[in-house]
Amino acid sequence: MPELFDLLSARAGHYAGEGKDHDGEIFRGKLILDAIAPAGDPLIRFIALGLDGSLYGRQESALRVDEAGEIVMEMERGEDTTTLYRFRREEAADGSFRAFVFGHGELGDRRSMREEIAIELWDNGEIGYRHGWGMPGEEITTRYSLRMARLA
Repeated sequence: MPELFDLLSARAGHYAGEGKDHDGEIFRGKLILDAIAPAGDPLIRFIALGLDGSLYGRQESALRVDEAGEIVMEMERGEDTTTLYRFRREEAADGSFRAFVFGHGELGDRRSMREEIAIELWDNGEIGYRHGWGMPGEEITTRYSLRMARLA
């Protein structure tokens, strides 16, 4: 099992926090981190709500190792829509967190939609979640991000 799976398994639970979207609007996010039996692959459920309770978005993602031995994130975006994100890189900032970045589409191809999702594991036990994208002709930028603390 990849180290990332072990790290996520050790943090299984419910998390909540506030973040900002690309327009500077504050929203609330909730994340459930679990494992899919019997393989123990991580399952991430994320929901973003406006301060008025309106639904901004909902995602369910499963991490697994594909046939080529690479870590991938499979995200369900509705009844018939699944997007596959490949592990791209690990990031760190001053040793205070580790971020695992997954992507879809070629970053340098401005003719197509590109996305990146980062799962941040902070030393204080918080989990961060970042989602960025670039539409055709646009730069890829972070569209929303937040840090969440474990709920009791």
